[in-house]
Amino acid sequence: MNDLEIYDAEAENHLSLRNRFQVIFENLSQAAAFFSHQDGQLCVYNHAFIKLTGYSQAELNQKRFSDFVYPADLPIVSRRLKKIVRKQAKHDTFEIRALNKDQQIYFVEITILPHYHRRRLEGAEVFVRDITERKNYEAALLRQNNELKVLNTIAEVIAKTLSLEEILENSLEVILKTLDFQAGAIAIYDDMAQKFTRFIRYGEFKSALEKFVEAELNKLVKNPTGLAQSVLTFNVTPEQTSQINGMGKLLSRCGYQSGAIVLLRSKDKTRGVLFLWRKNTTDFNRSDMKLLISIGGQVGMAIENSWLYEQTDLKLQARISELAALNAISNAVSQTIELEERLNITLTNILKVLQLEQGSIYIVDDFSKVAHLKANQGLPEEVIQQAQVLDLKPADIQYIYQDKIVVDSPFNSFWKKIYEAPVFSSSISRVLTIQLRAKEKLLGFCVLLLKPKRKLSIDELRLLESIGLQIGVAIENSKLYEEAQIRQKELQEMNKELENFIYLISHDLKTPVISIQGLVDIFLEELERPLLETEQKYFRAIQECANRMESLIQDLLEFSRLGQAPLNLESTDINEILNEIRQEFQFNLEHYQVNLKYNGKLPTIYCDPFRFKLALANLIDNAIKYSRTEVDSYVNVSYIEQKNDWLFCVSDNGLGIDPKYHERIFNLFERLTRFPPGSGLGLAMVQRIVRLHGGSIWVESKLGEGSKFFLTVPKV
Repeated sequence: MNDLEIYDAEAENHLSLRNRFQVIFENLSQAAAFFSHQDGQLCVYNHAFIKLTGYSQAELNQKRFSDFVYPADLPIVSRRLKKIVRKQAKHDTFEIRALNKDQQIYFVEITILPHYHRRRLEGAEVFVRDITERKNYEAALLRQNNELKVLNTIAEVIAKTLSLEEILENSLEVILKTLDFQAGAIAIYDDMAQKFTRFIRYGEFKSALEKFVEAELNKLVKNPTGLAQSVLTFNVTPEQTSQINGMGKLLSRCGYQSGAIVLLRSKDKTRGVLFLWRKNTTDFNRSDMKLLISIGGQVGMAIENSWLYEQTDLKLQARISELAALNAISNAVSQTIELEERLNITLTNILKVLQLEQGSIYIVDDFSKVAHLKANQGLPEEVIQQAQVLDLKPADIQYIYQDKIVVDSPFNSFWKKIYEAPVFSSSISRVLTIQLRAKEKLLGFCVLLLKPKRKLSIDELRLLESIGLQIGVAIENSKLYEEAQIRQKELQEMNKELENFIYLISHDLKTPVISIQGLVDIFLEELERPLLETEQKYFRAIQECANRMESLIQDLLEFSRLGQAPLNLESTDINEILNEIRQEFQFNLEHYQVNLKYNGKLPTIYCDPFRFKLALANLIDNAIKYSRTEVDSYVNVSYIEQKNDWLFCVSDNGLGIDPKYHERIFNLFERLTRFPPGSGLGLAMVQRIVRLHGGSIWVESKLGEGSKFFLTVPKV
């Protein structure tokens, strides 16, 4: 059966249409189809189109253009098509949502090219590219940036004041406006009186909502086990309105269709409840739930800090300098500065509050279970050198988790050696270790060295617990920010590559497509007669154009995929890779009389074997193609082991490259000669692969003296 499937109705009228587009579509790896102008009927399509839509051939023969478009996006398509019909645009490329056979939504980029016959619009060619993965990645990054913005904004609100009323009002306003809720409320729980006391509300609030809140709070008070669940979400769709009761009826009466109840927790205790309502139906995913839990933790911690402030005794209130220092700590952990600077500012203020002189802060690597020194005050240089990295044993981790504050650190063997050293003499008697955690995860710990007879009061220990949570949140937010920055940079690079791809489709491939159309028209006009020599010439030209277009598109797709999927890193023997390349290039090596050399003792490195093989294959392929016939041509692969990298060299004695082109050759579509033929993407692919591995690539070459391509791969 042919690769191209054709709508059977009016077969005689569509016969010329089949022949017109057969050569264009049958070799394309991209989904392509032709739709008639009169009724939007699907006339011609390829196997890539079948695979993308999921329909069978028989089902596709009954489909129209509108059957593949998500209904909400039909107006977009209609506006675009009108411009083409009115000849306001020669072609158009845009993005929409599409539906497959299973009615699943996916994102596509479509290019529409109108087709005229004798000045009459017959229909349109449609080329379709699935961009769902890219759209999902963009949405995930946008959502993560939005989450980070919410958490940072709430942290700023908390840092500006210790007034509980202001914190709750401002936090509630930020949450509603940023996360697109229309109404919200916060109720504060008094665990001593076993009741909810303060009540803050914001947004479009109606009396029925107050009744709902009161009913839910009474349930929580009567059933303490109900406080165990951190987040409860709910939806009320229009179809369910007649079947629901209680909460659903109240929400529907107020015009709200979905919402969430979030517990505000601190120190494993519920400090209050946050209510949120939306007018539209929302499906809360795992990411939404994690964000709401984080918000609940931040606001719960703010309530706890505010209570600490309100309940502080007269003696502690008199120490204004200590409170000022605590506020400085809160500001330090919410500032958008480098993490180590945050920690040093925080440690300075902790020591000031507690009137201590020596301390340090460590960050725990969750994978290697190693603690790294990130901030220190008052420690002698020789101590700092010994304490840069601490190996945590399982017993140490368990001991830290045992209590939020540990007196006499679990690292007794280490700290005993430190504070009994001559440099300390008898000035240090005890060690205090404070957990730094967020979302119940240990991120690090703060170590304070106490002088003899120095004891901490209960209030000071409570303050240290609160500070530990604040620092933990700062560490977590900093990691989120760094991850978001890295992903944003990766997305920008991907978008740049995609823009180059779109530019190529609309410009560089325009001429071959037009050539194919013109030659096919000429060929079809003479189809009823035996092929003349001139017609055979036209047909050969069509085949050459189609092959060139397919090769160029294939290289472009290969290049665009390089950065989209994560590296599959594994231990890789370079000798095995070169053995495979030798077998695959055996014909070219013999044809060009080139000797591929390597000593068989190349290293085993940590890399993505598929991509790294592609990089070496491109370099070796170029060396073979640009070899010289007047000498015994060779390609040699060697390496040097450096301190942090593997340095590979692919050298040859071929034609060489003028030094003025050494940087240009790594650009997209950069070719210095017309022969041998190619797409100009090979060295750009090599550079992209090396950079994905964290390495670098450069060339040393002169005309007539061969070339040496150097590339590095990090050992770790």
